Amino acid sequence: MNIAFIDHSYHQKTKSSEFFRTLLEDAGHSVEVHWCDAWRGGASVDLPKIAQYSYDRFIFWQQIYPPEELECLGPDKVIMVPMIDGCANRRHSWWKSYRKYRFISFSRALDQKLRANGIEHIGVQYWPEPESLSPNGQTTRDGRLSALFWMRSSEVSWQHVRILAESFPLGKMHIHQSLISDSEPDSVHGNDVVNLTYKTEISEWSPIRDDYQTALHQSHVYFAPRLLEGIGMSFLEAMALGLCVVAPNSPTMNEYIIHDVSGFLYDIRHPLLRQISAQEARNAGLTAREMVIDGRVRWRRDAERIEAFIEGEISDTISVWRGSPELPFRRRFAEDLISMSIALVKRVRAAVRNCHRASHANR
Repeated sequence: MNIAFIDHSYHQKTKSSEFFRTLLEDAGHSVEVHWCDAWRGGASVDLPKIAQYSYDRFIFWQQIYPPEELECLGPDKVIMVPMIDGCANRRHSWWKSYRKYRFISFSRALDQKLRANGIEHIGVQYWPEPESLSPNGQTTRDGRLSALFWMRSSEVSWQHVRILAESFPLGKMHIHQSLISDSEPDSVHGNDVVNLTYKTEISEWSPIRDDYQTALHQSHVYFAPRLLEGIGMSFLEAMALGLCVVAPNSPTMNEYIIHDVSGFLYDIRHPLLRQISAQEARNAGLTAREMVIDGRVRWRRDAERIEAFIEGEISDTISVWRGSPELPFRRRFAEDLISMSIALVKRVRAAVRNCHRASHANR
């Protein structure tokens, strides 16, 4: 199948859509990317032009063109993959105009909107490959933790994170500055990191990401950079490494993180947490990694469903509207509860073994 993949040009920098294109290519499809640069005043993708090519499917990744512009492509060939961070506040009338098109949802919150508006879709949840990532193990010399904050936008600022960081016994904070546009706030400077109880390091974005990756692999606590995420590749990578992720209580972070179990969620209006010990943070990170391992198995099944959906073979909408509208949500929620329970049992068993070892050592 020949697929035109219409994507946000910022993803050339972040590579956040690369996993999906790889999924399509591994399934034997030929994928050609068309980058949309309209978000920064550049050129949009010429849909009437690409409609003349011999494409079997047009997949719009985080790009939602007006319905009237999509008509030239043929509704049966179009698949929309929006993200909840780009359409969270859309009204019913807006969704209604897309009922003739099919959608893939990577968020429960988005999945609920699609179901409520009778739009044909499937809901999936991405999990990274944990086998390729090694869990962090180092601590600072005095037993304190290291933290990483990717300062990406004004949504979650250094002032938010500075308050939240007081809840952890930190020895070091690495601030990685990679602001999306010139309209974002000024970078963190020396005056912004005075009178702290921990050391600070500051790095800037670079194409090879060396500073960021080094800091990530040396950290135990990760402060998520955004108020809303479409999927959340950065915090998922941190979870896979066994970091304790601290994030706003909003999608998609609150669809992956179980508060006080596999990470910590906070209200962006009042960014406060209780005091969290180093051991609690480490345990949350280990539980998060175990959830990623379990979630990766479910993602492999979801990848097969995506392939069938693109071929036009399946849809969540049919079963939803014939039965309970909450059924898919409940099924996924139940799977997460099972995953959480398994992770907790593993942590309790490990703690019991450590206690037995310590008691024998002291005899």
